[in-house]
Amino acid sequence: MMNDGIAAARLADLLAVSAALQAGAAELQAGVADAAFGAEALIETRLPWLVADIRADAEEGRFARWSLSTVVDEFTGEAVLDRATFEALHRIAGLGGVDDGAADADGDAARRDVVWPVGNAGLLHVYGYLLSTAATPWGAKRDRWVGGDVARAFGEDPAFLTPWHWAGVVHPGAGPTMLARVERLVLAALAGEVAGSAVRFVRDEPVVSGRDSDRVDDSVDDAGERAARDVMRTVVVSRPGAAHAALVYGRVSSVEAASDAAAAGAADVTAVSSGSGRASVRVSIRPITVFPIAVPDDAAIEALFAAESRLRYNAAFPDLAPMTQLAVDRP
Repeated sequence: MMNDGIAAARLADLLAVSAALQAGAAELQAGVADAAFGAEALIETRLPWLVADIRADAEEGRFARWSLSTVVDEFTGEAVLDRATFEALHRIAGLGGVDDGAADADGDAARRDVVWPVGNAGLLHVYGYLLSTAATPWGAKRDRWVGGDVARAFGEDPAFLTPWHWAGVVHPGAGPTMLARVERLVLAALAGEVAGSAVRFVRDEPVVSGRDSDRVDDSVDDAGERAARDVMRTVVVSRPGAAHAALVYGRVSSVEAASDAAAAGAADVTAVSSGSGRASVRVSIRPITVFPIAVPDDAAIEALFAAESRLRYNAAFPDLAPMTQLAVDRP
Protein backbone atom coordinates (compact mmCIF):
# COMPACT_ATOMS: atom_id res chain seq x y z
CA MET A 1 0.00 0.00 0.00
CA MET A 2 2.66 2.50 1.00
CA ASN A 3 5.10 4.51 -1.05
CA ASP A 4 8.55 3.03 -0.33
CA GLY A 5 10.27 6.40 -0.47
CA ILE A 6 7.89 7.92 2.06
CA ALA A 7 8.24 4.89 4.32
CA ALA A 8 12.04 5.14 4.30
CA ALA A 9 11.94 8.87 5.03
CA ARG A 10 9.50 8.44 7.90
CA LEU A 11 11.51 5.62 9.44
CA ALA A 12 14.58 7.85 9.28
CA ASP A 13 12.64 10.65 10.99
CA LEU A 14 11.40 8.24 13.64
CA LEU A 15 14.91 7.04 14.43
CA ALA A 16 16.27 10.59 14.53
CA VAL A 17 13.53 11.83 16.85
CA SER A 18 13.94 8.78 19.12
CA ALA A 19 17.65 9.53 19.45
CA ALA A 20 16.99 13.23 20.10
CA LEU A 21 14.41 12.41 22.77
CA GLN A 22 16.83 10.09 24.51
CA ALA A 23 19.60 12.70 24.39
CA GLY A 24 17.23 15.36 25.70
CA ALA A 25 16.08 13.13 28.54
CA ALA A 26 19.64 12.63 29.70
CA GLU A 27 20.17 16.38 29.82
CA LEU A 28 16.85 17.38 31.36
CA GLN A 29 16.11 14.74 33.99
CA ALA A 30 16.00 17.38 36.72
CA GLY A 31 13.16 19.29 35.08
CA VAL A 32 10.50 16.76 34.12
CA ALA A 33 7.85 19.33 33.18
CA ASP A 34 10.22 21.34 30.97
CA ALA A 35 11.52 18.16 29.36
CA ALA A 36 7.99 16.90 28.70
CA PHE A 37 7.00 20.14 26.96
CA GLY A 38 10.22 20.02 24.95
CA ALA A 39 9.59 16.40 23.97
CA GLU A 40 6.03 17.22 22.99
CA ALA A 41 7.15 20.07 20.75
CA LEU A 42 9.79 17.88 19.11
CA ILE A 43 7.31 15.08 18.37
CA GLU A 44 4.69 17.49 17.02
CA THR A 45 7.22 19.27 14.80
CA ARG A 46 9.13 16.29 13.41
CA LEU A 47 6.44 13.57 13.44
CA PRO A 48 3.15 15.30 12.52
CA TRP A 49 1.84 12.14 10.86
CA LEU A 50 2.27 10.21 14.12
CA VAL A 51 0.63 12.99 16.13
CA ALA A 52 -2.32 12.97 13.69
CA ASP A 53 -2.92 9.28 14.38
CA ILE A 54 -2.68 9.73 18.15
CA ARG A 55 -5.14 12.63 18.16
CA ALA A 56 -7.55 10.77 15.88
CA ASP A 57 -7.47 7.83 18.30
CA ALA A 58 -8.15 10.19 21.18
CA GLU A 59 -11.15 11.73 19.40
CA GLU A 60 -12.55 8.24 18.75
CA GLY A 61 -12.13 7.26 22.42
CA ARG A 62 -9.89 4.40 21.37
CA PHE A 63 -7.40 4.73 24.24
CA ALA A 64 -10.20 4.18 26.75
CA ARG A 65 -10.63 0.66 25.36
CA TRP A 66 -7.09 -0.33 26.30
CA SER A 67 -5.73 -1.36 29.66
CA LEU A 68 -2.75 0.00 31.58
CA SER A 69 0.92 -0.87 31.37
CA THR A 70 4.14 0.05 33.09
CA VAL A 71 7.04 1.25 30.97
CA VAL A 72 9.42 -0.65 33.26
CA ASP A 73 10.23 -3.83 31.36
CA GLU A 74 9.73 -6.89 33.52
CA PHE A 75 12.73 -8.67 32.02
CA THR A 76 15.32 -5.88 32.01
CA GLY A 77 14.01 -3.89 34.98
CA GLU A 78 14.61 -0.68 33.01
CA ALA A 79 12.14 1.86 31.63
CA VAL A 80 11.73 1.47 27.87
CA LEU A 81 10.78 5.16 27.55
CA ASP A 82 12.15 8.16 29.42
CA ARG A 83 9.69 10.05 31.57
CA ALA A 84 9.64 13.17 29.39
CA THR A 85 8.57 11.15 26.33
CA PHE A 86 6.04 9.22 28.43
CA GLU A 87 4.48 12.47 29.65
CA ALA A 88 4.60 14.09 26.20
CA LEU A 89 2.76 11.20 24.52
CA HIS A 90 0.03 11.21 27.17
CA ARG A 91 -0.39 14.97 26.77
CA ILE A 92 -0.74 14.62 22.99
CA ALA A 93 -3.33 11.86 23.54
CA GLY A 94 -5.31 14.00 25.98
CA LEU A 95 -4.55 11.56 28.78
CA GLY A 96 -2.80 13.99 31.05
CA GLY A 97 0.79 14.61 31.93
CA VAL A 98 2.81 16.41 34.54
CA ASP A 99 1.09 19.32 36.27
CA ASP A 100 -2.30 18.92 34.63
CA GLY A 101 -4.14 16.67 37.07
CA ALA A 102 -3.97 13.30 35.35
CA ALA A 103 -4.07 11.58 38.71
CA ASP A 104 -6.81 13.69 40.29
CA ALA A 105 -9.71 11.71 41.70
CA ASP A 106 -12.20 13.88 39.84
CA GLY A 107 -10.78 13.01 36.41
CA ASP A 108 -12.03 10.24 34.15
CA ALA A 109 -10.51 6.79 34.68
CA ALA A 110 -8.28 6.87 31.59
CA ARG A 111 -6.62 10.07 32.86
CA ARG A 112 -6.75 9.32 36.57
CA ASP A 113 -4.72 6.12 36.28
CA VAL A 114 -1.85 7.68 34.27
CA VAL A 115 0.89 8.08 36.86
CA TRP A 116 4.50 7.48 35.86
CA PRO A 117 5.60 4.77 35.16
CA VAL A 118 2.08 3.40 34.51
CA GLY A 119 0.23 4.66 31.46
CA ASN A 120 -2.16 3.69 28.69
CA ALA A 121 -1.16 0.36 27.14
CA GLY A 122 -2.40 1.21 23.66
CA LEU A 123 -0.48 4.48 23.60
CA LEU A 124 2.69 3.01 25.07
CA HIS A 125 2.88 -0.36 23.33
CA VAL A 126 1.99 1.04 19.92
CA TYR A 127 3.17 4.64 19.58
CA GLY A 128 5.54 4.68 22.57
CA TYR A 129 7.45 1.62 21.42
CA LEU A 130 8.08 3.30 18.07
CA LEU A 131 10.06 5.94 19.99
CA SER A 132 11.84 3.59 22.38
CA THR A 133 15.62 3.24 22.14
CA ALA A 134 15.81 0.64 24.91
CA ALA A 135 17.80 -2.50 24.23
CA THR A 136 16.07 -5.79 25.04
CA PRO A 137 17.12 -9.42 24.58
CA TRP A 138 14.67 -9.55 21.65
CA GLY A 139 15.77 -6.41 19.87
CA ALA A 140 14.19 -2.96 19.64
CA LYS A 141 10.61 -2.52 20.84
CA ARG A 142 9.62 -0.91 17.52
CA ASP A 143 10.67 -4.01 15.55
CA ARG A 144 7.30 -5.69 16.15
CA TRP A 145 5.69 -2.96 14.04
CA VAL A 146 8.27 -1.93 11.46
CA GLY A 147 9.61 -5.46 10.99
CA GLY A 148 6.22 -6.84 9.98
CA ASP A 149 6.28 -10.10 11.96
CA VAL A 150 3.09 -9.41 13.93
CA ALA A 151 1.23 -8.50 10.75
CA ARG A 152 2.47 -11.65 9.00
CA ALA A 153 1.32 -13.84 11.90
CA PHE A 154 -2.22 -12.56 11.33
CA GLY A 155 -1.98 -13.13 7.59
CA GLU A 156 -1.67 -9.42 6.77
CA ASP A 157 0.77 -7.57 4.53
CA PRO A 158 4.06 -7.00 6.44
CA ALA A 159 3.54 -3.23 6.25
CA PHE A 160 -0.03 -3.36 7.57
CA LEU A 161 0.90 -2.38 11.14
CA THR A 162 3.51 0.26 10.30
CA PRO A 163 2.60 3.87 11.10
CA TRP A 164 3.16 4.83 7.46
CA HIS A 165 1.04 2.07 5.87
CA TRP A 166 -1.28 4.56 4.16
CA ALA A 167 1.43 7.09 3.27
CA GLY A 168 1.14 8.31 -0.30
CA VAL A 169 -2.04 6.29 -0.86
CA VAL A 170 -4.74 8.38 0.80
CA HIS A 171 -4.71 11.87 2.19
CA PRO A 172 -3.65 12.22 5.86
CA GLY A 173 -6.27 11.02 8.29
CA ALA A 174 -8.28 9.08 5.71
CA GLY A 175 -6.94 5.60 6.49
CA PRO A 176 -7.38 3.74 9.79
CA THR A 177 -4.85 4.83 12.39
CA MET A 178 -2.05 2.52 13.40
CA LEU A 179 -3.73 1.80 16.74
CA ALA A 180 -7.05 1.08 15.00
CA ARG A 181 -5.37 -1.53 12.81
CA VAL A 182 -3.60 -3.14 15.78
CA GLU A 183 -6.79 -3.05 17.83
CA ARG A 184 -8.83 -4.82 15.16
CA LEU A 185 -6.47 -7.77 15.17
CA VAL A 186 -5.95 -8.09 18.93
CA LEU A 187 -9.64 -7.73 19.79
CA ALA A 188 -10.50 -10.49 17.32
CA ALA A 189 -7.90 -12.75 18.94
CA LEU A 190 -9.01 -12.03 22.51
CA ALA A 191 -12.69 -12.41 21.58
CA GLY A 192 -12.11 -15.79 19.94
CA GLU A 193 -12.99 -14.50 16.49
CA VAL A 194 -9.83 -15.62 14.69
CA ALA A 195 -10.11 -18.69 12.45
CA GLY A 196 -9.51 -21.81 14.52
CA SER A 197 -6.68 -23.03 12.30
CA ALA A 198 -4.68 -19.93 13.20
CA VAL A 199 -5.05 -20.20 17.00
CA ARG A 200 -2.18 -22.15 18.50
CA PHE A 201 -2.73 -21.48 22.20
CA VAL A 202 -5.27 -19.93 24.60
CA ARG A 203 -4.86 -19.60 28.36
CA ASP A 204 -7.17 -17.84 30.82
CA GLU A 205 -5.79 -16.92 34.24
CA PRO A 206 -8.51 -15.89 36.74
CA VAL A 207 -8.07 -12.50 38.36
CA VAL A 208 -8.61 -11.91 42.05
CA SER A 209 -7.84 -8.30 42.89
CA GLY A 210 -7.64 -6.40 46.12
CA ARG A 211 -11.08 -4.94 45.38
CA ASP A 212 -12.92 -8.17 44.70
CA SER A 213 -10.96 -10.82 46.59
CA ASP A 214 -13.77 -11.24 49.13
CA ARG A 215 -16.53 -11.50 46.53
CA VAL A 216 -17.64 -14.93 45.44
CA ASP A 217 -18.20 -15.53 41.73
CA ASP A 218 -21.96 -16.02 41.98
CA SER A 219 -22.74 -12.86 43.97
CA VAL A 220 -25.22 -10.30 42.62
CA ASP A 221 -24.55 -6.58 42.99
CA ASP A 222 -27.01 -3.72 43.52
CA ALA A 223 -27.53 -3.29 39.76
CA GLY A 224 -28.64 -6.88 39.41
CA GLU A 225 -25.43 -7.96 37.73
CA ARG A 226 -23.79 -11.29 38.48
CA ALA A 227 -20.02 -11.57 38.16
CA ALA A 228 -19.30 -14.33 35.66
CA ARG A 229 -15.57 -14.32 34.85
CA ASP A 230 -12.56 -12.02 35.01
CA VAL A 231 -9.40 -13.38 33.43
CA MET A 232 -6.07 -12.43 31.93
CA ARG A 233 -6.12 -14.08 28.50
CA THR A 234 -3.12 -15.11 26.43
CA VAL A 235 -3.69 -16.09 22.80
CA VAL A 236 -1.04 -17.21 20.31
CA VAL A 237 -1.98 -16.77 16.65
CA SER A 238 -0.09 -18.00 13.61
CA ARG A 239 -1.37 -18.37 10.08
CA PRO A 240 -0.32 -21.60 8.33
CA GLY A 241 3.08 -21.12 6.71
CA ALA A 242 3.96 -18.00 8.72
CA ALA A 243 7.51 -17.76 10.01
CA HIS A 244 6.35 -16.17 13.28
CA ALA A 245 3.41 -16.28 15.65
CA ALA A 246 1.86 -13.35 17.52
CA LEU A 247 1.21 -13.47 21.26
CA VAL A 248 -1.78 -11.35 22.32
CA TYR A 249 -2.48 -10.48 25.97
CA GLY A 250 -5.41 -8.70 27.60
CA ARG A 251 -7.99 -8.69 30.37
CA VAL A 252 -11.38 -10.19 29.56
CA SER A 253 -14.26 -9.65 31.98
CA SER A 254 -17.84 -10.82 31.63
CA VAL A 255 -20.85 -9.92 33.75
CA GLU A 256 -24.36 -11.34 33.60
CA ALA A 257 -26.61 -8.27 33.33
CA ALA A 258 -30.20 -7.85 34.42
CA SER A 259 -31.27 -6.99 30.89
CA ASP A 260 -30.03 -6.62 27.33
CA ALA A 261 -30.37 -2.85 27.74
CA ALA A 262 -28.12 -2.86 30.78
CA ALA A 263 -25.52 -4.96 28.99
CA ALA A 264 -25.58 -2.85 25.84
CA GLY A 265 -25.45 0.40 27.79
CA ALA A 266 -22.10 -0.23 29.44
CA ALA A 267 -19.28 2.02 28.27
CA ASP A 268 -16.76 -0.79 28.11
CA VAL A 269 -18.78 -3.29 26.14
CA THR A 270 -16.87 -5.14 23.47
CA ALA A 271 -19.43 -7.85 22.87
CA VAL A 272 -22.90 -8.72 24.15
CA SER A 273 -24.51 -12.11 23.93
CA SER A 274 -27.90 -13.32 25.08
CA GLY A 275 -30.40 -15.99 24.21
CA SER A 276 -33.83 -17.29 25.04
CA GLY A 277 -33.99 -18.08 28.72
CA ARG A 278 -30.43 -16.89 29.28
CA ALA A 279 -29.11 -13.80 31.01
CA SER A 280 -27.50 -11.11 28.90
CA VAL A 281 -23.74 -11.00 29.20
CA ARG A 282 -21.61 -7.87 29.12
CA VAL A 283 -18.08 -8.64 27.96
CA SER A 284 -15.27 -6.15 28.40
CA ILE A 285 -11.99 -6.76 26.59
CA ARG A 286 -9.03 -4.58 27.53
CA PRO A 287 -6.01 -5.30 25.30
CA ILE A 288 -2.53 -4.86 26.73
CA THR A 289 -0.01 -5.98 24.15
CA VAL A 290 0.88 -8.07 21.12
CA PHE A 291 4.33 -9.13 19.98
CA PRO A 292 5.95 -11.71 17.69
CA ILE A 293 7.31 -15.03 18.93
CA ALA A 294 8.63 -18.14 17.26
CA VAL A 295 5.88 -20.47 16.09
CA PRO A 296 5.49 -22.62 19.22
CA ASP A 297 6.13 -26.35 19.15
CA ASP A 298 4.53 -28.74 21.64
CA ALA A 299 7.23 -28.08 24.25
CA ALA A 300 6.77 -24.31 24.01
CA ILE A 301 3.00 -24.63 24.36
CA GLU A 302 3.44 -26.86 27.41
CA ALA A 303 5.77 -24.26 28.94
CA LEU A 304 3.20 -21.49 28.36
CA PHE A 305 0.56 -23.54 30.17
CA ALA A 306 2.93 -24.40 33.02
CA ALA A 307 4.10 -20.82 33.65
CA GLU A 308 3.25 -19.30 37.02
CA SER A 309 -0.14 -17.59 37.04
CA ARG A 310 0.63 -13.87 37.34
CA LEU A 311 0.32 -10.56 35.56
CA ARG A 312 2.86 -10.49 32.76
CA TYR A 313 4.08 -8.50 29.76
CA ASN A 314 4.22 -5.24 31.79
CA ALA A 315 0.47 -5.20 32.50
CA ALA A 316 -0.70 -3.02 35.39
CA PHE A 317 -4.04 -2.09 36.94
CA PRO A 318 -5.19 0.26 39.70
CA ASP A 319 -5.94 -2.83 41.80
CA LEU A 320 -3.11 -5.07 40.54
CA ALA A 321 0.57 -4.17 40.49
CA PRO A 322 2.80 -5.48 37.70
CA MET A 323 3.72 -9.16 38.06
CA THR A 324 1.07 -9.74 40.75
CA GLN A 325 0.41 -13.43 41.34
CA LEU A 326 -3.07 -14.40 40.20
CA ALA A 327 -5.54 -16.96 41.53
CA VAL A 328 -5.05 -20.57 40.55
CA ASP A 329 -7.76 -21.61 38.09
CA ARG A 330 -10.43 -23.75 39.67
CA PRO A 331 -11.46 -27.00 37.98
